[in-house]
Amino acid sequence: MKKILRKVPSKQQFPAGVPETLDLRLKLQSTIRRGLFDLCIQSGVQAMQVLFHRELDHLVGPRYRHDEDRKALRGGTTPTTVVLGGRKVHVRRPRARQLDGGELRLKTLEMFASEDPLREQVMGEVLAGASMRRYGSTLDLAPDDLDDFGTTKSAVSRHFVACTQEQLKKFLSRPIGDLKLVVVMFDGVEAGGSSVITALGVSVDGKKHILGIHEGATENSEVVKSLLDDLVERGLNTKASYLFLIDGSKALRKAIKSFFGERAHIQRCTIHKTRNVLDHLSKERRPLIRTALREAFRCDSGTEGRKLLKSLASKLEDEFPGAAASLREGLDEMFTVVDLGIRGRLRRFLQTTNAIENLFSSFRHVAKNVKRWRSGSMVLRWSATAMTYAAAKFRKVKGHEDLKQLVEALKPRTAKEAKTA
Repeated sequence: MKKILRKVPSKQQFPAGVPETLDLRLKLQSTIRRGLFDLCIQSGVQAMQVLFHRELDHLVGPRYRHDEDRKALRGGTTPTTVVLGGRKVHVRRPRARQLDGGELRLKTLEMFASEDPLREQVMGEVLAGASMRRYGSTLDLAPDDLDDFGTTKSAVSRHFVACTQEQLKKFLSRPIGDLKLVVVMFDGVEAGGSSVITALGVSVDGKKHILGIHEGATENSEVVKSLLDDLVERGLNTKASYLFLIDGSKALRKAIKSFFGERAHIQRCTIHKTRNVLDHLSKERRPLIRTALREAFRCDSGTEGRKLLKSLASKLEDEFPGAAASLREGLDEMFTVVDLGIRGRLRRFLQTTNAIENLFSSFRHVAKNVKRWRSGSMVLRWSATAMTYAAAKFRKVKGHEDLKQLVEALKPRTAKEAKTA
């Protein structure tokens, strides 16, 4: 049977004139887009002027009409600054002077001159990943006859600092006493030589709440105590019993115990523990040990899980004593959630600090363009901004339907202490 060979073109063939037509169409679309934007800007300036003059007519009265009760007079125009299209622009505004002295302030001018919309625009672009140097390039080109400014790096930086300072102040003063918390997580992230300790809470309805942040040179107990002092002052009940999730830091455990004593149920993060143990092993042994750790942490019995880990530590003692010691350290607190009777998706959520690690990922993404951290206050401002941005996307925790079971599991110890008090 004879084969029929068909020639396949090596590259796509366009009819004559198509590339030129496509290029012309793109240029036409760009020109139309630019013309529409220029028209919108010009229309916005004209509408602004109309509002200025209408308010002036209301305050002074119609032009060229006699009015014995007139209390102010027109005073020509003067240059002023307003916010338009994500930038500042120079326009002329009408003036009005009172008969007894002093100039009247137009309320419409105060609205357009407010820097709040500009700051919101700056915050949105920076959080989306634009650097402050490139803020101007994110905006549409202004008309040639428009006198605009305020898009330089220094101007954008001033707006960002002012906005984040305000956010940080609100962030650190929010009351938390009415949140009905049942779980509190602590973890830290390094930035600019500082350690930012963050507290994340979970309320009984399954919602996550950023409780507070504190900056320090290192993740020590004094820094954590300062954060806990702040949380208690804002409403965290030291007489209640909570489940605390930590990464295994002794400083965190010490500070929590100093505030809550036996009411503190501490669960160590199983992912941090796995990572710490594997760091002491050779690469060849890590897959096998990782599997053994995973099986132990999945046990439905805390007693059985501890037994498996103790057996594993004994096997590692001779060859990897560091791994065995790391495995035995804080062993009882690896199964606190299991001992409380929590199972399913909620158990998997409560055995790790992944929820707070996701916050740190948002912080690293937002702050990726920062080249130099100038101070601890700068670290706090960026941290609060990034975490507030991330909190807007929070969802309820997995297995939140079983949180009431956790509340009941935490009650007996509190009731016992109440009887003996």
